[in-house]
Amino acid sequence: MNRINFRRFIKWCLPYGIVKLRRLLKREHSNYPPPCENIHILDSNMLFRLNKAIRLLSRNKKIVVYGTDAVAREACRFLRSHRIPVLYFIDDRLSVPQIDTVPVRNKYDLLLENKEDIFILSCKDCVDYRTDILPFFFQLDLFFEKDFLNIYGAGEEYIRSWRAEKTFVFDTNLGLSRIDDLPGFKIFGNKENKNAKIIVTLGGSTTDPYINNWISWSEYLYRKLSAVDKNIVIYCGGFSGYISSQELIKLIRDVLPLSPYAVISYSGVNDMKRPPFHPFSGRYKRPFVSEHQYNFYNNTCLNHLNNAVFLTGVQNDKTPAENWVECESIMYCIAEEFHFHFMGILQPSFHIGICIKPGNFTYFADEVFGLLAPDCDGYSLPLDEYKKNYEEAKAKVKNHDFILDYTDIFDGLDSPYYDACHVTSRGNNIIANRIVKDLIRRNIIPGEAVK
Repeated sequence: MNRINFRRFIKWCLPYGIVKLRRLLKREHSNYPPPCENIHILDSNMLFRLNKAIRLLSRNKKIVVYGTDAVAREACRFLRSHRIPVLYFIDDRLSVPQIDTVPVRNKYDLLLENKEDIFILSCKDCVDYRTDILPFFFQLDLFFEKDFLNIYGAGEEYIRSWRAEKTFVFDTNLGLSRIDDLPGFKIFGNKENKNAKIIVTLGGSTTDPYINNWISWSEYLYRKLSAVDKNIVIYCGGFSGYISSQELIKLIRDVLPLSPYAVISYSGVNDMKRPPFHPFSGRYKRPFVSEHQYNFYNNTCLNHLNNAVFLTGVQNDKTPAENWVECESIMYCIAEEFHFHFMGILQPSFHIGICIKPGNFTYFADEVFGLLAPDCDGYSLPLDEYKKNYEEAKAKVKNHDFILDYTDIFDGLDSPYYDACHVTSRGNNIIANRIVKDLIRRNIIPGEAVK
């Protein structure tokens, strides 16, 4: 094993041993605790979010751990072994004065803190988190993923909706959607403009305008295009977790009535990490039937709906990449038939491309355990298989001029990622700039739109 490979091995495979190894070699002595010994307490999803918290953490902020159970204690050990200072634990009952030399305080001590100086890592389960902790955080005017994060990932979609003062609703065709400027759409621009040139953006959480406190690429796109053409209006239809088949359904049901000028589909990650067998079942698998259907079957059928089997269609033996390209192709065919422009984009991902990865960040959940963080259906995909799906999609994109490969968009740049696929405002601005150039190159918008 040469020196370079050995360094990579140490960096990615023995993250807990690095601190201990350095101390042995340099004979360092400090008050930091030893590396985590009970790492099994933290599952891959928790480690994923711990690393996400490290990425979101500003340089001058210190972490406050909300909770004192075994998960909270091990999370504290994990952070401190990586030289991330933990200010104190929060325990409403104040059952112990301190844990591992870290003091324990009441949640009302947060009222005395400057929120710019702390980042709260909640280690509470979903019930306590939603009913008690979240309302308290919002009373303190704290922002999700800027000021706090939950190690369980509990209620993230709910949080984003609440913070945006929008209401999540069940959708009979798409699983979940939201009440917004228009059902399922955040509108940038004057929707009352009778001469509006409507551009619709579709995708998953990387297109969702409420995914975090960063400016979305759809909003950046509106700013750039509206500076030249005041009639441009962006309808952002991205929603966290959507896959391309849901985009296709939304295009048929919701976008066609808008008579759009152009549609941009920005996707790939959710499709490549999903099981391919039933691509039209959607990520949010819930049995939706109309009230009329329910009453009819419940009153006339021998097998009542409570005992019924809900189908998800004929099993599909195509690969995730094939299913994704197929959905993009069908959307393009619809655009051709109904006379509007369509542009599909294979989105970038942290593991695809050669952006400069931050040296102080270790991707445990992906690199060490070899898994992507489980999605809301509990499905985890081995990282090698995910990369294989992406490489297949990249190869297929070359045969379709209406789909663009953006996986190289951050090559050679400091990484804008704060997790496996989501980027900061800087990254979204880079994406919007690239889209503007491609819209010009395809004569969808005039050339003077570039700023």
